[in-house]
Amino acid sequence: ILHDMHQPYQHQLPKLSLSFSKLWYYSLESTVRLIIGMLLSLVFSIIVGCGCAYNLAIRRVLLPVINFLESIPLLGFMTLSVCIFQALYPHNRMGLEWAAIIGAFTGQAWNMALGFYQSLIIVPESLQDMRRIFNMHPVLYFARIALPFALPNLIYNMMISQSAAWFALVGTESIVIAHHTIMLPGIGSYIQVALD
Repeated sequence: ILHDMHQPYQHQLPKLSLSFSKLWYYSLESTVRLIIGMLLSLVFSIIVGCGCAYNLAIRRVLLPVINFLESIPLLGFMTLSVCIFQALYPHNRMGLEWAAIIGAFTGQAWNMALGFYQSLIIVPESLQDMRRIFNMHPVLYFARIALPFALPNLIYNMMISQSAAWFALVGTESIVIAHHTIMLPGIGSYIQVALD
């Protein structure tokens, strides 16, 4: 799969097959994009959630930005991400792959970051008292108290966000560039070819 991601293309990739035997490979391609998008969302959520929970200046800037970004439809990010990654990887499939991965990322990141932030700010007073009683270092407090408390909510939001990520991924595997439809191998493009 990683080798295929670096293939050059000229206005189209090889045709997709509707053969049932190819469906496992297309499923694997979509799953790899989804997993990479989920890992990026997880890192983003932890960094942004901690920044907003523990720094007032960051919270005042990032929370309104994330709330605004959350209101943009998932496929609204596609145009911008395709333009950026096509400029970075001209006539290379990697640019299209990153555009699809960013589609999966935007389907998950905002919800996960806000959920993680919310969990960090509602740590019960009794657990916060332990920090003061034992004079815990902030990193130790985060690792031993805040993160275990917030982790169930983060995992729950990851599961809920998967549906939006799959929707975005299905939409971004079929990309129109300069009047040419480019189909990345995956479940979304398989469905599109089957419908056509």
